[in-house]
Order: sequence, then structure tokens, then C-alpha cells
Amino acid sequence: MIRLAAVLFGAVASLPAQSATFTVTTTADSGPGSLRQAIIDSNDNGAAIADDLVFAIPGTGPHVITVASPLPAITGLVTIDGTTQPGWVANTNTPDQGGLNGNLAIEISNAQPIGNTIGLLLAASTPGTITVRGIAINRFNSLVVNGGSSAQLVFEGCYFGTDATGTTVPANPGTGIQLSSAGGAVGSAVRIGGLLPAQRNLIAGSSGSGTGTGVGISAFGFSAGGSLLVQGNLIGTDRSGLQARGWRAGISIAGYAIGQENPAGVLIGGNTPAARNLISGNRENAVGIGQGVLSIGPHRVSVQGNWIGTDITGLGALPNGSNPATDAAILRTQNLSQPYRSLIGGTGPGEGNRIAFNTGVAVRTGGVAVQAEQGTLEVVGNEIRANTGLGIDLFNVARANDPGDGDNGPNRALNWPVIVSGTRVGADRFDLTFRQDTLPANATFPITCLLYTSRRG
Repeated sequence: MIRLAAVLFGAVASLPAQSATFTVTTTADSGPGSLRQAIIDSNDNGAAIADDLVFAIPGTGPHVITVASPLPAITGLVTIDGTTQPGWVANTNTPDQGGLNGNLAIEISNAQPIGNTIGLLLAASTPGTITVRGIAINRFNSLVVNGGSSAQLVFEGCYFGTDATGTTVPANPGTGIQLSSAGGAVGSAVRIGGLLPAQRNLIAGSSGSGTGTGVGISAFGFSAGGSLLVQGNLIGTDRSGLQARGWRAGISIAGYAIGQENPAGVLIGGNTPAARNLISGNRENAVGIGQGVLSIGPHRVSVQGNWIGTDITGLGALPNGSNPATDAAILRTQNLSQPYRSLIGGTGPGEGNRIAFNTGVAVRTGGVAVQAEQGTLEVVGNEIRANTGLGIDLFNVARANDPGDGDNGPNRALNWPVIVSGTRVGADRFDLTFRQDTLPANATFPITCLLYTSRRG
């Protein structure tokens, strides 16, 4: 009988680990039923096992889990799901319908000085998915950090930076979602928000306009498999989309690996209203595309269909920028020795951004001279109006047309076309004659000239 029991025990012990559900039942910082213990238990269940971390805290929410020391790094595949807490209500508004009207029931906050603290450190070493859903997280220097995780990352239905009301930022964070660190590059697919109303995030960085010190979404260091999709979010506002809760910069993208082409690349927004991000109220830039964003193929970074500098209605002003001499709604800097491809807007339906009311220029190359053969920055199909500076500033220095167009710089410093005459030939058509003073030796012909109408006001 003893021998049989030993055999049975050996058989049970050899079974592989199974997915498990770990339930948070208390707001305590540690011990049974705590968030900390649930993370420990999920990690112990195996790095390649996909677990669920759910909430069932008694009483009326929102429930605030205040931690006095760093939470354990998340080393396994897990879904942290605040939507399971009773009292959670899904957002039902699309971007066309307004701000966020849901109700979050779980908030994670830091009890210590903000310092260099990290809220959730994602460090799974195996392929799969880590999902963070339906929570508010605040008072950490970096709210969420990818510590070199190999897993796909999904962030949806969360409030980053604010409390559970979506209106108050208890302390200015340094970074909302930091997608790379000393632990490694972005080597997998990352989705922030999504096309469904319940997937939209709020990413807020300060208590008002012009006071943000951090970056809402920071992605530096992409490897061959890395991609980023940012859709449907409010970045730099409160949940209503009517009040500024800005960062220093809303989104910062940099650091692709040389020659590692990924067709997915980075897409901020999209060509449908559901994909639209509102990126407003930030102190310097809405979107920064920085040094080392490289490509040898299709566009690597695309910014499409967003509202940048408006409020949630698209009509009121909620500007990015505070210094008209230096700030830009979209800032593109470039390493001269390397190719890059970036697309702001597009020629297809819904691809153009609305870039309005910003302090400074709408789109700027950062004053860096970029030769045509080194890559492309396409700025097409956008609605650009009511900004305090130029609509498109390719070199941060105004230049007059020169005879024959022999100078160089971004867009080869082409002379702008001079309209000679124009005739209306229909309700929505004009015949125009323009002159392009550019010698064939100083440009690649044919030259594409895009014309846009300007509505009054």
C-alpha cells in the first residue's frame, strides 16, 4: 500500500503546470489575497503559463491598492483584469461620441516618494501575451515599464497617471508607458488602446496645461519583431477630453535597429474614426519621432487620423506647446547618416490628421538637414490650421526662393511654387497655372505639388 501511494504521488507531481486564476480580495499591500501575492503566485506558476489575475474586493469601490515597496516584476504571461471587479463599468463612447464614460473600480498607487519607482514591470521571457486591462495607476515615476519582455503587450481600458475618476493626477509621472529600458528593446507587438470603445485608454501626465514633465508613451529601441499600435486613446487630457492633463511630450518614438524591416512598424491612429487618438494639452510636443528611427522599406512610423491640439469635439482649442519659438505639434529629428521613413497623414480617406490651435509650428524636422536619398518624411492630406507658427517647417529657418533652386536641405530645399493665375470652372474645381523655378539638375522630376483648400475661420 505504501509503494502504491508513492507511485501515485510521482504521477501527480509530473503533470505540467496549468493556467490558473489568482484572485485579489484585499487592498492590503501584501499577504493572502493581495495584488503582490497574486503576482508572486502567477510568476511561480511558470513563465510560459498564461494566467488570469482578477479582482473581487468586498465593499464599494473604487478600491485603492497602495504599495509601500516595488511590486514584483511580472515574469510570466498574465492578464491583469480590473474589469472583473464588481462596480466596473465599460466605456461605451467612441472617439466621435466624446470622452470616456466608464467607471474604473481598481486603482494602484504608490505610498512612497515618486523617485525612480516603477508601477508594473513587465519582464516575461517567453512568447505569449501580457494584458493590463481596466485599472488606474498613479504616483509612480514610470507607471508601466517593459523590462525586455518577449511577450506581446496589450494595454486597454486603463487610466494611466490619474486616479479612478480620470480627472485628478496625484503626482506628475516621468513616463506613462515605457516600452523599453536597460532590460531590452521592443521585440514584440505592442497595442495601446484599440478600435473598441472599452479598449480606449486615458494617458495623463500632470494637473493642467504646460506643467507636464514626462512622456506619455516612450518607445526607444525596436528590434526586428517590434511594432507598436496606438489607437483610440486620450493622451494629455482628462477623461472628458476637454481639460488639459498634459505631458512634456505625448508620444516619443526612436531607435529602430538598422536594416531590420518590419512592415507593421509604428501606427499612431488609423484611417477610421474609431482609431483616432486625441493628443492635446502637452507642454512641448504631441508626437516626437526621434534619432535613429530607421527603415529600408515601407513607412516605419505613420501618424494618421488623429486630432492634435483640439479638444474632444475637434472644434475647441487644447493646444500642445508653450514656446512658439521651439515647440512643434509633431517634431521629427533625424540622424543624417541613416535612412528613415515617416508618414504624417496620407492620401486615403480618413488618413489625414487635424493639427490645429498648437503653440509653435504644426510639423517640424527639428532643424536637421535631410537629403532626399536618405529617406522620406511625407506630410500629406492633413488639415493644418490656426497654429501660431508655420504649418510645415522643414528646416526651422525661413528661406526665400533662389534662382534655379541650387540650395539643399530637407525636400532638397525646393522652391515653393508661385501661382500665376487661377480660374474657377465648377463648384469644386479650379484650373491653376503655377511656376516652379527649379532647374532639372536640382530636383528629381516630375515634382509633385499638392494643393489644399482653406476654409474660412
